[in-house]
Amino acid sequence: ISILPEAARRAFELNPMYPLVSAYQRIVLETQWPEWGQFWWHVVGTAAVLALAFFTFQRLSGELVDEL
Repeated sequence: ISILPEAARRAFELNPMYPLVSAYQRIVLETQWPEWGQFWWHVVGTAAVLALAFFTFQRLSGELVDEL
């Protein structure tokens, strides 16, 4: 990514997969741990989806037994 122009670099950095892919590259190619602070959006998003799934399951669990 360092060889790209500044506008293209910013476009790559907006991609939510960029931190994950760059972390894998850093681990495999440079044998260094990633910077953990770049994953906070992933943690917040995962927690939100988990909470939504839990509440949806709780709300629909009675109907789910009837469907099965």
